[in-house]
Amino acid sequence: MTALLLCSCIFYSKAKSQSVPQRLSLGFSIGIDKISPEILTKAKANGVEYIETSINRYIDSAGNFLLTDDEMVEKVRAAKK
Repeated sequence: MTALLLCSCIFYSKAKSQSVPQRLSLGFSIGIDKISPEILTKAKANGVEYIETSINRYIDSAGNFLLTDDEMVEKVRAAKK
């Protein structure tokens, strides 16, 4: 009985001393053509810290860009606003 009590105390103190893991960052993935100020506002209000985006919408099946460099830069700048 004493051994059981001793083991219980040791395991309890060890479990109590372990720290809580750090909270992970929350994010989601969205196409660059779907980003809007409303979506970003809702995401931020719900604790989303990061978004991942792609430009697949602007690349054809052969891997060619459908927009010029200037048009692509403008799309990215508009998404960042």
